[in-house]
Amino acid sequence: MSKITWIASYPKSGNTWIRIVVFCALRGYLNLNELGDLIPNFSIFPNNMKGKDFDNQADIRYKWLDAQKKLTSENKNNIILKTHISAGKYDVGIFPSPECTLNALYIVRDPRDVAVSYSKHFNTSISDAVRRMMSETHILNAQDRSVGNKGAEFTSSWENHVTGSWENHVTGWKNASFPVLFIKYEDLLEYPAQNISKLLEFMNIQPQISIEEIVKLTNFSNLVGQETDSGFGEASPHTRFFRKGAKAQWKKIPSKSFQLLENKCHDLMTEFGYQSHPKKKKK
Repeated sequence: MSKITWIASYPKSGNTWIRIVVFCALRGYLNLNELGDLIPNFSIFPNNMKGKDFDNQADIRYKWLDAQKKLTSENKNNIILKTHISAGKYDVGIFPSPECTLNALYIVRDPRDVAVSYSKHFNTSISDAVRRMMSETHILNAQDRSVGNKGAEFTSSWENHVTGSWENHVTGWKNASFPVLFIKYEDLLEYPAQNISKLLEFMNIQPQISIEEIVKLTNFSNLVGQETDSGFGEASPHTRFFRKGAKAQWKKIPSKSFQLLENKCHDLMTEFGYQSHPKKKKK
């Protein structure tokens, strides 16, 4: 029986960037449109379930559990999968399945920048992006079918990460019974070689090319160029997938919604080194 390594994150936090890093390490070259073949998104169900539109949340989660068993029993080698699904205990069991999981790599990003990227990708306002990020029951693909995603991925809010139902996301992954390495998006931007080395060592990957070559292949100017030349199947119809790859973009956008995130998520943001100034409640 094989095991799964999860590349996990809240949506629009850098998950695809990490997958590209791992792809380049394993293949020794970059081809965006081969990415899904090597590291697919976990929206896989048993054959008799494919193509069905699930409205019942418990139904969907049963398929998640079945799919993990199916994948690990049918593959001899360990598997790397992408996911935005919240980790934790559900009414039908635990996701991810501890018995099917080897470890996980989790990338975390300043939630204010997540909101900016989310709004661009899903063609919605900053306020709507923040509203979804603060919803305890947000179902990414059920609400965002316009981008062509398949299968439902349950995501919790950054608020939940702090208050307990963040067991659906960051706390859930932190409390997992298997090893989890946390990488900050901003650290990967600022110190790419150091963080790429760290994550490859954690995943026990011997790269086919040097770390320096991986850094060059995966910098955002190169990714933008390849998407321009060859397209990218995971891109939104509303905007290109790779944009600036910068941090603190939220500072350039006037929106009161960022204050809502700071008010709700101050402790969590502070824990990860994101400076926040929550507005004090009037007495």
